[in-house]
Amino acid sequence: MIATAWKFNDDGKRTYRIQVERFKSKKELRELFADWGEAGTGWHTKQNYRICLFQREFNNEDEWLTWARKFPFYLAEVKERAGVVKVIQLTNRKVEND
Repeated sequence: MIATAWKFNDDGKRTYRIQVERFKSKKELRELFADWGEAGTGWHTKQNYRICLFQREFNNEDEWLTWARKFPFYLAEVKERAGVVKVIQLTNRKVEND
């Protein structure tokens, strides 16, 4: 499983979205993201796997980081500043190649 997160500005709230790829089952996702809302789904046409998007509000950035660092799979956050995209690896788990 690979997950990529980014801050989604929604009326100034601290809302984060996570895109999850290469997961084994929807049951696994429901357990991991029980307190998140589903924000969308997609399909990677070249590599043939499903993509799911989840969204959740956090009270502050520390609350987000606490949750993210406990995530049991690879998770990176994408931040954009001054037009430059920076990927920050939040977990030290390796990417699983299925």
